[in-house]
Amino acid sequence: MPRGIHVARLAALALAGTVSAGTASGQVFDTLHSFATRPDGESPQGGLTFLGGFLYGTTAYGGAADHGTIYRIDPVTQVETVLHDFVGWSGRGDDGGTPFGELLAVDGVLYGTAAYGGTFNGGAVFRFDPATGIESLVYSFGEAGDGVHPRAALVLARGRLFGTVSEGGDLGYGAVFALDPATGRESVLHTFGGPGAGDGAYSHAPLTLANGLLYGTTPSGGAFNAGTAFSVDPRTGSEVVLHSFTGPLNLSSPDAGLVLHDGILYGTTIYGGLPGCQSGVGCGTVFGLDTATGVVFDLYRFKSPFDGVGPGGGLVYRDGRLFGTTLDGGHDGDGTIFAVNVDTGVKTTLYTFPGRSVGAFPRTLTAVGAALYGTTSEGGSGGQGIAYSFSR
Repeated sequence: MPRGIHVARLAALALAGTVSAGTASGQVFDTLHSFATRPDGESPQGGLTFLGGFLYGTTAYGGAADHGTIYRIDPVTQVETVLHDFVGWSGRGDDGGTPFGELLAVDGVLYGTAAYGGTFNGGAVFRFDPATGIESLVYSFGEAGDGVHPRAALVLARGRLFGTVSEGGDLGYGAVFALDPATGRESVLHTFGGPGAGDGAYSHAPLTLANGLLYGTTPSGGAFNAGTAFSVDPRTGSEVVLHSFTGPLNLSSPDAGLVLHDGILYGTTIYGGLPGCQSGVGCGTVFGLDTATGVVFDLYRFKSPFDGVGPGGGLVYRDGRLFGTTLDGGHDGDGTIFAVNVDTGVKTTLYTFPGRSVGAFPRTLTAVGAALYGTTSEGGSGGQGIAYSFSR
């Protein structure tokens, strides 16, 4: 795409939209696409990836075979196109099925994970070329000692793809893996040992590369079975549990990736904090982890259902603030977009989803310029979730 057209698309996406209920003055929320029933995709679970002036994503369900889709949205015209229908396993071929994570762009090609499908129905890593429209499997999970059911996005380091599987491995608690996309050769770097070993379990979150290490979270396991933050050396596979979360009403169950700023890894926990919601186990928190000292600290604790409940998506850092979403809560109980100042810990609710007709259960955000892009897994005029833009 010529550079002029690419820049024009960025500018149009940052400015386009209509003001919607729950939006602060000067901010714009715009529904880019409402997912409907098949043959459209249904229930996008991951975030959006910006490539060549377009937004790319996956849906976990829907499509021709109801095993999910890869889709593209033109942010200027708001036209959505289903690019690939996953067919899963079930004797219909060795395609992936039920993708949950967002896509990773590498040299103009998109890589992702599917929680199911593949040769053994244990999930797969797939490759999609937007130029040709061809999707192919790079690796199928499910062989002996291998992990199964990858649910998170991939990260690239030194020519290899790294990720997590939520189950399987030698002990059944999941694993961290490395994959050569050129050869399809996969290796298990670390097998989680679960709470009995003081290790994490069942990672659903993408890894973050920083200081030559891979950092991640698990929602359970650790010394108190309330989740962990960990690091893995991609060269040796050596894993260190950096922090065991202690559980309600402290920090509990981190279920999203980490973002690095100025030596601090920031993340969210689904539970913990103040006891005003979720049966007294807390509304969730935003926390920081100092990579130099290993110290974990509270940055913000959600106070009540009105404030937001369950910050389950990853964070985005821009201009001194962390932007994220809560799966639930807000004025109408269908989720929020929020920002937290990293210096003061002051939290601002930027947008409250005003009902399922607009969207419900917002997921991970992506930032391009002054705009944020995201998806909800439910709601919208088609009832199966939306893709949206929010300019701040």
